[in-house]
Amino acid sequence: MKASLRLLTIICYFLPFAFYFRSCDYCGHLEICYNQKDADSVILLMSKSCRTETKKKTDSLDNNSLVSTLPDTTFKKTQKDTIPKMERDNQNAKNIMDHSRFWDNIDIYILTPTETSISAFGSLVLFKNLLGQIMVGLSLFLSLIIPIPLGFLKRRRTKIYLLISVATSLFILLIDSWVSQVSLLWGFWCLFLLVLLQLWVEIRGTTAFIGKNS
Repeated sequence: MKASLRLLTIICYFLPFAFYFRSCDYCGHLEICYNQKDADSVILLMSKSCRTETKKKTDSLDNNSLVSTLPDTTFKKTQKDTIPKMERDNQNAKNIMDHSRFWDNIDIYILTPTETSISAFGSLVLFKNLLGQIMVGLSLFLSLIIPIPLGFLKRRRTKIYLLISVATSLFILLIDSWVSQVSLLWGFWCLFLLVLLQLWVEIRGTTAFIGKNS
């Protein structure tokens, strides 16, 4: 049972951990949101900007229709020079995409498991503030060393202290997220509950062991 709980705890770090939405407007400004309310506001603003931009393009096309086009010979010469260059550019772009596909998959499936979330691993670099990043990193580090069956890590008391430290770091992250208006997702809550469950199992086992030997 303990091994299963520890494995599930590690898996939780790959699940949607915190809300994360990123988008760019027409001016190239990067917009990052950490809760659904802010994301809805950004989407609404982008929708209005899109309608404005579409209207501008429509007006521009209407004005360009009044301008005479290039002679047919000039168009053919321009087309002849442009098509080979476009084919070369497309081939280069395809090579670059094939080369980076592996790293793109890592970014998608590990750092951002869904379009509007980041995992605990993604939170290490993409969380809203430094305190949250530190707490996620601390809980991840402690969760990874707890299963190691070496030396003092085998002791029940040591495991209890480590689990208390993990639970404390997650609780601090919860308070920091509430203050910073960051929405924590179901991956965080599963992790928090599993850590508390492990702590209860260890305390119960220690209490039973002490009562048996007393």
